[in-house]
Amino acid sequence: MKKSSVLRIIHTIKKLTVLDWVVCLLLLGIVAFFLIIRTTKEQRWVGVTVRVSGDEWYYNLASPEHWYAEGLADGQAAYNSFGKKIAEVLSVENYDVGGPHRLIVVNLKLLTTFNKKINTYSFNYQVLQVGKPLDFTFGRYNLHGLVTYIGSTSIPYVTTDLEVKLHAIYPWEADSYKPELQMKDLEGNTVATIKSVEIQSAQVLELKNNYGDLVVVPFSYNSYKDVTLRLVIKSYMINGASYYIDGTAIKIGNRIWIEFEHTAVKDAIISKVY
Repeated sequence: MKKSSVLRIIHTIKKLTVLDWVVCLLLLGIVAFFLIIRTTKEQRWVGVTVRVSGDEWYYNLASPEHWYAEGLADGQAAYNSFGKKIAEVLSVENYDVGGPHRLIVVNLKLLTTFNKKINTYSFNYQVLQVGKPLDFTFGRYNLHGLVTYIGSTSIPYVTTDLEVKLHAIYPWEADSYKPELQMKDLEGNTVATIKSVEIQSAQVLELKNNYGDLVVVPFSYNSYKDVTLRLVIKSYMINGASYYIDGTAIKIGNRIWIEFEHTAVKDAIISKVY
């Protein structure tokens, strides 16, 4: 660099006021900020499972009614205020859980900001975490629920073979259970199948005492039936434990509800897990 050029630069620097220096420092700070963001954060699409419910999972709020989210379908997208796609519905799992209520699980992919430094995803300026609520608008339909899973794919489902028992039920209930009877979700996917049915006269009667404890009383009366069902159900595994779609742990002694189209297996006791 020529001596005259160096002198001009020095002369220009000497002419800078305090305000000029402040502006220069601010500009340098902004540039440094964006450089840091560029090197530590990047946009990524990530798979997320949302269970439609209230804001606070520990209150175990009731499942939504049948009309909620019935307009949601695969491929629907949500956009930000700039018209950029930020969420897309991959699949909707809609299960009957009795009465007017449904268990609704939505698998999505979200456009998130991934922080390489602390290994977290952010969506809509908030850290994406299991147990936190999310709110979306897909066209005319609103989706509100809790994040239950974050991963590159949706929750991997498996099938579980088990035996359940129902004690002292009405004979017309017992007669409604038939081999190959199936429960399906709203998309027509099989959730549960009855493989075999055994019916006999009731041998015990289950009652509750004044404290709400279950009491089993010897009983024999042909107007009531004991039923043993062999079932194959849709399930998933977390940390080595198996769960039914509604979250029931698949363990001997636990009770399970399964809603078929025209009948229900109500509060059955799991007696075997194959």
